[in-house]
Amino acid sequence: MKKWTAILFIAALAGAALFQLLLPKDAPVGAEAGNKAPDFSLPSLDKQSARLADYKGQKVLINFWASWCGPCQKEMPLLKEYQQDHPEIKVLTINVTANEPSIENVRNFLKKRDLKFPVGLDYNAEVSGDYQVFSYPVSFFLDEQGTIKHIVRGELSKEDLASKF
Repeated sequence: MKKWTAILFIAALAGAALFQLLLPKDAPVGAEAGNKAPDFSLPSLDKQSARLADYKGQKVLINFWASWCGPCQKEMPLLKEYQQDHPEIKVLTINVTANEPSIENVRNFLKKRDLKFPVGLDYNAEVSGDYQVFSYPVSFFLDEQGTIKHIVRGELSKEDLASKF
């Protein structure tokens, strides 16, 4: 009787271990390639919200920027052109509003460049903190599952945009 109890106990442990090994695991959340991108919801200038969850099932380019940032100013026309040429890839920009002199700077920046993609306003730098953004610009390339595939710290090039998705 003890022998059968021991065999059943060992079989149950082996089954539980196998189940844990085969159980699908979610990717860890965090601002590193291979991780699931941290979700967020931010206000936007159009009084709507910029929510990452709204882009579930789509490829997304998240770009963090500031209006006073020289490389950000240079790359915005490239992002605008990219969004027009690739409507299947969603461009979502996040202005780190906590580091802006005023919200008017943000409005003027967008108006001057006729930018139409969604802009989240990170008033408390909470989302930029979650994404470990310490300088501008920074871009995150997400696949349809919301996994970060690539991160580009610094100004994007056409080559970056062509090769990251």
